[in-house]
Amino acid sequence: MQHSLRIVHEDREVTRLGTSVFESGLVSPEAMAATLAALKRFYRAVQQHGANQVRAVATAAMRDARNGRAFLAWVRDETGWDVEINSGLEEAQVAPAAGGALLAEALHTWQQLRGTAGVAFALAGLGEVAAGRGQPHRAGQLLGAGQALLPAAHPLLHVVVPYDLSGKLPAARAAGDPAAFDRGVAEGQAWTIDQAVAAGLASVATPDSGLE
Repeated sequence: MQHSLRIVHEDREVTRLGTSVFESGLVSPEAMAATLAALKRFYRAVQQHGANQVRAVATAAMRDARNGRAFLAWVRDETGWDVEINSGLEEAQVAPAAGGALLAEALHTWQQLRGTAGVAFALAGLGEVAAGRGQPHRAGQLLGAGQALLPAAHPLLHVVVPYDLSGKLPAARAAGDPAAFDRGVAEGQAWTIDQAVAAGLASVATPDSGLE
């Protein structure tokens, strides 16, 4: 017996949850209200079509926002949905092409602005994308470079954008060949910022080639 899927409803809305998170570490009230309104519309559609199973998934903004858990509790009260929060690695595995392109754009912008912290965050994100693609050596290089540029004691990691950069390494290491990953980390930590940026941009321009 052959089975097929049929789309009975399709909807989308961009509410820019992550914009205020990047600026302040918090989801703004305006973004929360817009997102909840969209989710309630989606909820009505689900009810209309009689779906018996729903999966709602949140990504980077909810991982990083200090008030993310409170917002998701509000969503649960309004819709009954328990929203899952993807890890960075899971997100990279789901949408590596789109995520990589956006991170490369951010990397290029931060390089022009001479923003070392921004470069480090973008490199770490690209490292997670590489891990999701099954490229442990490249993942190690980019995460290692990001870690070298933004050590664990840097206040930005805990105040402006709560991002556990050091904590990303074990998950990425476990996703592939640990020896190749460790070799990459050592190489990336020795790079200059210009070498790291060039490698990060190359990882998106030629995603299937090796970085040596």
